Amino acid sequence: MPVDGLFIHHLVNELKILDNGKINRVNQVSPTDFLFSVRSNGINHSLFITIHTELAHMNLTKRFYENDSNITNLTVLLRKYVENGVIKSISQVDNDRIICINLSKFDEIGDRIDVKLYLELMGRHSNLVLCVNDKIITAYKYINPFESENRTVLPNINYEIKITKLNPFVLNLDELKKEFETILTPKDLTNRFNGVSSFIANYTYNDYKLFHSFINTFSPTKYEKNLYYMDINFINEEKTHYESLSELLDDYYYEKNKTNEIRVRSNNLIHVVRNKIDKYERKLVNLNNDLNDALNCEIYRIKGELLYNNLNKINKGDTSITLFNYYDNKDLIIELDPSIGPNKNASKYFQIYNKKKNACKIIPNQIDECKSEIEFYKLLESQIEFSNIDDILGIANELNQKKKNTKNKIKITTYKTNDYTIYVGKNNEQNAYLTKNLAKSSDLWFHVKDMPSSHVILSGLVNEESIRCASQICSFYSKAKYSSSVPVIYTQVKNLKRIPNKRNCFLSYANEKTIYIDPDIDYVNSLNLR
Repeated sequence: MPVDGLFIHHLVNELKILDNGKINRVNQVSPTDFLFSVRSNGINHSLFITIHTELAHMNLTKRFYENDSNITNLTVLLRKYVENGVIKSISQVDNDRIICINLSKFDEIGDRIDVKLYLELMGRHSNLVLCVNDKIITAYKYINPFESENRTVLPNINYEIKITKLNPFVLNLDELKKEFETILTPKDLTNRFNGVSSFIANYTYNDYKLFHSFINTFSPTKYEKNLYYMDINFINEEKTHYESLSELLDDYYYEKNKTNEIRVRSNNLIHVVRNKIDKYERKLVNLNNDLNDALNCEIYRIKGELLYNNLNKINKGDTSITLFNYYDNKDLIIELDPSIGPNKNASKYFQIYNKKKNACKIIPNQIDECKSEIEFYKLLESQIEFSNIDDILGIANELNQKKKNTKNKIKITTYKTNDYTIYVGKNNEQNAYLTKNLAKSSDLWFHVKDMPSSHVILSGLVNEESIRCASQICSFYSKAKYSSSVPVIYTQVKNLKRIPNKRNCFLSYANEKTIYIDPDIDYVNSLNLR
């Protein structure tokens, strides 16, 4: 169910409340997102416009958006030509996915100028074009003649859109009936009328009365994975109805934008984390090889000792010598450096022996540190899977080793009942806050045994129901989400201790108990998430 020309038609009718309104401010939220502050009929409105390729839309909003610090040239020109302008009309271009905001404004010398802002909501071809006195001043995307045969979008030329189809809203029922006499397929309908998507055409191409009813019905509806300006009653999905299209668009695209942002940031973080895991796993293999080699260091001491005992048998320039090894009563071939003398060759073997002997003391610690790093990054990999945008930012800050901003309150996922509250830490910053600041010493701490999972705190009434509920949530936010009989350990917070020489996210525990849980995703989703 696309945002087609029919959708835009009803949206434009809704936005007529902005007619004769004054645009006081243009703010840039991102390079593709803009927020227009409009004062109309004594009421302040915020008009949100985005030309993001996946999220292009326009609606009134009551949400707060932070301004982008990197202002683009388009925003500078919008502020110059649009701010303090009065909206004469907001219209649709021939039922296409194009909205025109027509403004009246005085320029620097006091002359009245005609400003038009065209919003083209066409997916990856979405664009925002600013025109003054019918000439293009600037656009988000310029289109050169060699890029498109149909149109050109460049400064100082006229803005033109070629419309070859009919606008269904200008036809009455008898005129529609006549047009439908030659419409035999859904494609015929989309080719005849502008702004009609194939989705609508598939249902109405053979019934002009049904088509007329469809395009004139208005009931903003959000479906399970889509939205439309009307409630299509034969679609059997869970639906949410809205008072206006602006509320529908604001809700639907805000969540979709968050989902996209989480997906992009998660993919970037997963790439970084998995590269770290690969790096430390390769390092671990090399360290184990170095340790095995170092453990065999006695052969270098023996070779040095045999050379010292047989210096008179060695000549400078020899590349090797065979000497009797009295440790195993066998001959031993010893490689020599022909560029140095017998004494230095013997000394060289003792140096190698001492170096490898010292390595036997150092490498085990390096192996432990390497294993700890692998465990840490695998923990982050698990946390990213269940994170929202705030959790993702916390993990990103941790990876970048940024100092925590104490002014920003840490947001904790919380499940609440009348008798108890369950807190979920989904990154290491949240986990530390849970155990050090939020939880009482008598609260219970939960974690999936021997597997990365969120840290979960149960505060309040402790009984079989609350323990099972906390265990379900703990298993839900873990790699064992789709497993069965998952072991979840729990103990009081006072039994937790930080492990020396490890990152803060690793804790030791005592006096723990274990409960085995079959994760129930539907049950967790039904809980009261605050």
